[in-house]
Amino acid sequence: PTAYRVSNTTIALRKEESDHIYGERIRDVHK
Repeated sequence: PTAYRVSNTTIALRKEESDHIYGERIRDVHK
């Protein structure tokens, strides 16, 4: 079903976003 695919995509995007934010935080800490 399309709804299932959309929710999976949203979750994947959210995970990428949080990974990116986490990476930025680590980079700031190590400056």
